[in-house]
Amino acid sequence: MRIAVTTCDNRISPVFETGKEVLLVDLDDGREIHRELRAINGDSPTGRVRRLAEMGVDVLICGGITAGLIEMLHAAGIGVVDQARGTVDEALQHYRVTSHGQSARPIKQP
Repeated sequence: MRIAVTTCDNRISPVFETGKEVLLVDLDDGREIHRELRAINGDSPTGRVRRLAEMGVDVLICGGITAGLIEMLHAAGIGVVDQARGTVDEALQHYRVTSHGQSARPIKQP
């Protein structure tokens, strides 16, 4: 499973459309096996959806995102965990604990 997390200084980027990079994390049986940072700045919102699909992303963890982009991501086969806050590692840990590799569910962190 490949997860993309929109990042800003190792925290969840507050808005998907304005984030400049995503952290790609590959999981196998819930364990992290690889991570890499990729720039997505300069892409239009629809271009970001296309790029995530090309990267093989299964789930996007992000802060705010418009309903229209959520629909586009779902149409591309990408699950969305929106309104996430906190550090990237906190969000990933929360996702692993709560989802057990199942479909994406919204998470909210203080």
